[in-house]
Amino acid sequence: MTLSILVITPQNRHRKNSTKYGVLSPAVQSIKMEDLALQTLDHLSKGRKSCCLAFIHFVLTHPLCSILKYMAQSDFKGICKNLLRSEPVFRNKCNEIKQLFQQISPSGIWELTEKEHVDLSNPEIAQPLLFTVQVALVTLLQYWGIKPIAAVGHSVGEAAAAHCAGLLSLEDAVKVVHHRSRLQAKVSGGKMLVVGNIPVEEVSAALSAYSGKVCVAAFNSPQSCTLSGDEESISAAQKHLAENFKKRNIFLHLLNVPVAYHSHMMDPILTEMAESISVLKKGKLIMDLISTATGKAALGDDFVTGFYWAKQAQDPVSFAEAIMTSAKDKGNIAFVVIGGVYLLLAKTMFMNPWHSLSSTAVPLLGS
Repeated sequence: MTLSILVITPQNRHRKNSTKYGVLSPAVQSIKMEDLALQTLDHLSKGRKSCCLAFIHFVLTHPLCSILKYMAQSDFKGICKNLLRSEPVFRNKCNEIKQLFQQISPSGIWELTEKEHVDLSNPEIAQPLLFTVQVALVTLLQYWGIKPIAAVGHSVGEAAAAHCAGLLSLEDAVKVVHHRSRLQAKVSGGKMLVVGNIPVEEVSAALSAYSGKVCVAAFNSPQSCTLSGDEESISAAQKHLAENFKKRNIFLHLLNVPVAYHSHMMDPILTEMAESISVLKKGKLIMDLISTATGKAALGDDFVTGFYWAKQAQDPVSFAEAIMTSAKDKGNIAFVVIGGVYLLLAKTMFMNPWHSLSSTAVPLLGS
């Protein structure tokens, strides 16, 4: 496999390198790249051989990851103005995706991004923007010669993962994100709660009294999960967990989101989502694609039917299992985190049953 490491070397900007690692230009230094340089240089010195893309959806990991805060500055260029200004490959891909969204939806969502203050809690705005940045970044990484061997998507991040892995065309991936985001914007009223430092099995057992009202929306790691449900039940569950585990340093964090993603509260939109997305054209995979709906490698109709995407929108995200599936039997591996919070991926890797797995996580859009 191609050695896939990201290194910041201003002197080598865009230069074809005789060694087998990619080069990140200083245009992305605004996204906390100093730590990235240290991590990846260390990673290179250890001779790691593989790269996996992990598309993290900000809603399920942090209320607003750094790139989304950056997006809200003034206009569309706020997505990543340094990259848009300095990197034609990134800029052209962003414009291409923007045009596809405008073709499928004349609603003016993209015009909203030009306002000074953008409501990034609105799925209809945040999800298309996140998808655009993710795909444009991967396009840029590929231009720099970085060749991943696998892709994993968290929640709506699966659309970008499926496209970058070759299974979905860009048009079909845009179609998925469009219908998913517009429909999820209709089912507001829920809440989500991140729980950490306690085994997920114990958290689930402690919430038996909230069955049908609160569910595990995402299995982030063996010691971390995200709960989803109506606002009243989530608030009650938060108090219950805080009391039950007060002597065990439990971590509890309410997400600043208006929708209870991956829960029973998706029920009203599932039929329309399945029908709107319908059947998608299945492309040829150019890398492994792991489903976080199943935790396994993509099979059969995974990712290419409206039924899959409707089920995926309601079912829990098996992120920890999917990450471990992507790394199993691959030896040394680097996880390139495209969006979201680095800590979530780090916890997943350092607390997995393959404790001898030699791996590192490289955050591109947050730390």
